[in-house]
Amino acid sequence: MPRDRTYSNLTVNRSDYEKLRKEYDKLKLDQSLNTWIMDIAFSGLVRQSYTLDMEERFIMADLKDEGFAFLDKKNKELVQIKLEKGVLYCSIHKNEPCDHKIFASMNPKFNG
Repeated sequence: MPRDRTYSNLTVNRSDYEKLRKEYDKLKLDQSLNTWIMDIAFSGLVRQSYTLDMEERFIMADLKDEGFAFLDKKNKELVQIKLEKGVLYCSIHKNEPCDHKIFASMNPKFNG
């Protein structure tokens, strides 16, 4: 075991790593891949925490090609969220910003 325990040695699938590295290099970012991965991982934890907290308010259903639907228990509303021409659309708030679109876009189950 190395004495310096500052870093961890993670084992990842080599072909997945090489694909990720190739796509990352195309971005030409000004930080190392490892730093970027950690930033993305921490961001993912924040997103996951948010969606888990909100899941108590919403009952969800994936509508495949028709977007995402859920029952908003707080407002007693049935909501459909879908992607139309690259813009999120809410069946209640239309093109206006709303909690429904934020929740859907941050939820990994949302497929657009």
